[in-house]
Amino acid sequence: MSSLRARLLVIIGVSLIALWTAVAAWMLMELRVELRSAMDDRLAASARMVAGLASQFPAATLQKEAPQPSLLDVVARDGLACEVSLLRGEVSTHKVARTAASPDMDEVGLGYSTRMFGGKLWRTYVLQHGDLRIATADRIDVREAMLRDVGLAAGGPFAVALLGSPLAVWLGSGRGLARLGRAG
Repeated sequence: MSSLRARLLVIIGVSLIALWTAVAAWMLMELRVELRSAMDDRLAASARMVAGLASQFPAATLQKEAPQPSLLDVVARDGLACEVSLLRGEVSTHKVARTAASPDMDEVGLGYSTRMFGGKLWRTYVLQHGDLRIATADRIDVREAMLRDVGLAAGGPFAVALLGSPLAVWLGSGRGLARLGRAG
């Protein structure tokens, strides 16, 4: 009976471990894709929110030389870097407001991109809204740390299942085979 129990453990246990490992890998890959997409959506939503706020400021207020700190208070609390520039012709811009941690994003094109600023990679989103250019950014290392934390939190239940499956097979097969031994 012991040999049959060991064979059951190997066959069923290895199958369950392979299945749980494949499911966990698949889930974590999908989770990373979805979280990256959600973080990109957050950049775009922040840029649109700032564009909406900036459009409520009188044009004369935005054209002053002093930056508008209140314009980016909401975005700064979210940990995003943001710049708002007033377009002057085809190539000239004037910074209207910017968060303290914002890299200089004057050269970043419209839409999404990944750029190096100050030795660090940043994910950026740039929106043009009338005469305003709004650039938002997240540091890639901060994003990756968040993805790693979520992955570890989501992976915990799979690790328990991965380790618990062979134990459940061992205990279940022992009870089942004991009944079979008594019946024979």
